[in-house]
Amino acid sequence: MKKIIFVLAAVLALFLFGCNSISFDEGIAKITDINAKHRATMESYPADRQEISSMISDFKNLQNLRVSGNSEAFGLALKYRILSLESGDSFVGASEFGTVGVTSDGFSCKPKPLILEAAQLREQSAQKGFEAVDVLKQLVEKYPNEAQKLGLSAKTALLQNATSYQVGEQGK
Repeated sequence: MKKIIFVLAAVLALFLFGCNSISFDEGIAKITDINAKHRATMESYPADRQEISSMISDFKNLQNLRVSGNSEAFGLALKYRILSLESGDSFVGASEFGTVGVTSDGFSCKPKPLILEAAQLREQSAQKGFEAVDVLKQLVEKYPNEAQKLGLSAKTALLQNATSYQVGEQGK
């Protein structure tokens, strides 16, 4: 009797865990849906911080999915997307200060706290951007086919790295 109960429990567990997993391609479809919902791509983000925050939340919820097959590639794709959105959020935050938060045209009569806060947000943006680039490089090197399905490549990493560098320079 105990043997039958054990076998039934094992079958039930397999059934339950099997139903909760998705394929890598189904995961890509979910990523694409979230990007479309927020009118963004893997390389862009909304101009509104609340919208970016909502996207980050949506992508963090995807991290709970079990992906059969290329689960590491899916995890790297999500990590890249979340980091790039966090970078974008800090950049949008810095941009909200407008010309008051930049010193490229001189200090003039600009309030120091605004300049410092904008600079800090730009530095945070650059740091998250560089972290995103590192994750993207891992994804592209280990899983080039999966990265390509997401529209990501070494060129994407190169462009994001250059952008992050420029943003970081503005924060100095």
